[in-house]
Amino acid sequence: MYQVDTLTENPNAHGERRIVGARGEMAQIFNRENECLRHLIYWDLAAGQERGHHYHNNPQWFYVLKGSFLVVLEDIKTKEREVVTLKEGSRITISGGVAHAVRGIDPALVVESNGDRAYDANDTFPYKLTFEI
Repeated sequence: MYQVDTLTENPNAHGERRIVGARGEMAQIFNRENECLRHLIYWDLAAGQERGHHYHNNPQWFYVLKGSFLVVLEDIKTKEREVVTLKEGSRITISGGVAHAVRGIDPALVVESNGDRAYDANDTFPYKLTFEI
């Protein structure tokens, strides 16, 4: 349904990682040999603000640059639900067919991608969610 990763802060690691130091932060969010990005967006989220309440047939991922927020996820077929907290340095990959909505805990800055697919408005389906389990 989904997978949450926290990028390593090991500066000697290869691949996807965060380097946090006196000069600030550098995050290598996506580093894959045989994949490319065709859709990349940035969005912000205020504390208490909600976004989403939809699903896609294809997967997507979010990477949290700053702040924290709740994500409610529901498999549209099985109705399995979970609420997870994402924070700075977290990346979530959401499978196709999983409805999702976000609610800010702290003001957040987020990068989102559909990976190797360009954005398709016909692949966004409204789906109202609540944050209660």
